[in-house]
Amino acid sequence: MVLGDSYTRGDAFDSFSLRGARMYNDDRMLPMGSSSYAPVIRGVANSNAKVTVTQSGNKIYETTVPPGAFEINDLSTTGYGNDLLVTVEEADGSKRTFTVPFSSVTQMLRPGASRWDIGVGELNNDSLIDKPQVGYAQYYYGLNNTFTGYIGAQYTDMDFYAGLLGLAMNTRIGAFAFDITQSHAKIDDLGTLRGQSYRLTYSKMVEATDTSFNVAAYRFSTEDYLSLDDAASLRDNVKQQKYEHQAYSSSTALYADYQRTKNQVQVSINQPLHTSDATYGSLYVSGTWQDYWNGDSSTSDYNLGYNNSFAYGSYSISLQRSYDQNGAKDDSIYLSVSIPLSVFSTDYSQSGGFSNINMGLHSDMKGGTSFNSTASGNTKNNDISYSVSASSSGGNYGNLNQVSGFGSLNSSYGPLGVSASFGDDNSKQYSATYSGGLVLHSGGIAFAPGSIGDADALALVKASGAKGAGVGYGNSEIGSSGYGIMPYMSAYRENRVSLDISTLESDVEVKNTSAVTVPRSGAVVLVNFETDEGRSLILELQRSDKGFIPLGADVLNEKNEPIGTVGQAGQAYVRGVEDQGVLRVVWGSGKESACTVHYQVTENTTKAGLTPVLSNQVCQL
Repeated sequence: MVLGDSYTRGDAFDSFSLRGARMYNDDRMLPMGSSSYAPVIRGVANSNAKVTVTQSGNKIYETTVPPGAFEINDLSTTGYGNDLLVTVEEADGSKRTFTVPFSSVTQMLRPGASRWDIGVGELNNDSLIDKPQVGYAQYYYGLNNTFTGYIGAQYTDMDFYAGLLGLAMNTRIGAFAFDITQSHAKIDDLGTLRGQSYRLTYSKMVEATDTSFNVAAYRFSTEDYLSLDDAASLRDNVKQQKYEHQAYSSSTALYADYQRTKNQVQVSINQPLHTSDATYGSLYVSGTWQDYWNGDSSTSDYNLGYNNSFAYGSYSISLQRSYDQNGAKDDSIYLSVSIPLSVFSTDYSQSGGFSNINMGLHSDMKGGTSFNSTASGNTKNNDISYSVSASSSGGNYGNLNQVSGFGSLNSSYGPLGVSASFGDDNSKQYSATYSGGLVLHSGGIAFAPGSIGDADALALVKASGAKGAGVGYGNSEIGSSGYGIMPYMSAYRENRVSLDISTLESDVEVKNTSAVTVPRSGAVVLVNFETDEGRSLILELQRSDKGFIPLGADVLNEKNEPIGTVGQAGQAYVRGVEDQGVLRVVWGSGKESACTVHYQVTENTTKAGLTPVLSNQVCQL
């Protein structure tokens, strides 16, 4: 459940910002590999058999089944395409194979699985004067291997409502999703506007060529169809036209000029280029096109790109063309090259303190060009990262040469960055940035080594007295208050929280250095590590009669409490002692089986790490 500002899902209705309350089931709550669509595989084994499932030649599942019918419903697939090849190997070595179609769109669910989302609140759109109250609900259900059905509804207090009905399907030629949305809006001076929107989505991986149709979508909307955002905006505009601006002769004239999408097409295709023994990068194509009811205009945007690697790094090239509503064309081309400097070093170490060089060239195909080059690096422990850049632009971009530098300190309180740039037009720019977060809790304040989002799962790590101990694998550490933050945990999954005691700044014993926790989305979970803050001490003991102190003898404090044991060669490790005092060593029940040692720790005492070591300590019988 979410209270406050959040965005609704955009897989059924268009996403919008809601200020209120939402409740929905989170796919991350499902077991690993079960949160995405996969078909249920059913078959029959004639004997004790081994069942193997492969996708694109890779084995993704294997199990053994007894004679009779079997069902596999915990399959974890990869991507959105490529059919599944199922092999049943019987006890006598005979094999049978069959193919299960597999393609998926975002609406697809496993058989029997469901997804729902409901919410109420205010439409959080700052451009609106009157913000309507909104309620919505949507529900998906996996009917079987082939079909997933879904429905949805929206309602507002401004006489707008919409209903949606859809069906997604998995077929041998790809995955499809088709839905219809009916809208109803009553707006002053315009009467009742009713319309429909039809959407078809397609996704397919062509296994023979590895061509991936990631998204191929078409939407047609009738003339009076309005989305929730459109209806709220149009109502606002009509109200302003009627009572304030009066820029149009009538509300009908305003509606005739109001931009409403008629047709919309989206396509995204990715094509790896390779042979059986070599790869040649990958090519991608994407584009969008849409026209409108208010006139003959249309807008479009097309992208073509290619990326590959070579002996010294990688490169990419992309071309873009777009048309606005007036038909004006805008072209651009961008070339980038990235070279890791480790390729020039036999031991793969950094060269001159920098680890990578990136270069980019951009042109608008009308005489405007810009070039930039950046060298970046970081210290071995990643505490400090830095970069220097040089850029030059000309033509339509103006003639300007610049140099700039950036540095960032990745502290336990979050990254702190500074930058400066200088241009040959005498321009100068300086900036400082900080990105961090803090958690208020009963023990005080703990700082996070990065920004915190409302859906981030965090661990509030408590280790009393363990100042300086590293938390996890980032830059977080236990502060002087005994708390630290481990950010960016995976919600609804087991997360291992660990302490690095090699960086401890105080003499404290951490009883255990690792724990496992399973946080919810947006939760802050307390992970408590037990510590002993008493002083530790190593005593190298000798009996006053030159005798031998047995291995395992107990060391007792003045309260007759055990605080340590004697190890080999009379060396005893104890904890919970003062700078000076008297200790008793006991290895039996008689008086002759005990001795007493007086000790004192000074500033000059030798230490092993943070623990003082006292040599030649005589234990009096």
